[in-house]
Amino acid sequence: MRDKIEGLQEIPLIYLGEEEELYDGEIKSVILDILNESKKTLKKNSRRENLVEDILNSNEFQNRQEEKRNDIKRLLKGYKNMSKSLRNSLENFGFEIASEGKHYKLTYYGDSRYVVSYKCLLSGIGS
Repeated sequence: MRDKIEGLQEIPLIYLGEEEELYDGEIKSVILDILNESKKTLKKNSRRENLVEDILNSNEFQNRQEEKRNDIKRLLKGYKNMSKSLRNSLENFGFEIASEGKHYKLTYYGDSRYVVSYKCLLSGIGS
């Protein structure tokens, strides 16, 4: 059976939907991240755990989503204002930044479904 399955390389494990990638490799990375997170709830030494581990190992999962989240959290720690350095770093992560008075609107890769607003306070936020 394994030989038969391996001979069917053109049949994907999962079919992509209509969503387009915001950056190269995004969809695969997000799916692998979800599978990795799901391991916390799976029964040890179960078939589900073994299948998830096998998929993660076969795809050389590197947890890039978690790395990105942690990098962005570090950037925003002690946030006081939108410095040029912070702006450049956030733009490198795919955020488009618009100033709206005392607030900044961050749009992820220009997709209006993924917007966050940061109030520019002298006392700081996100510490």
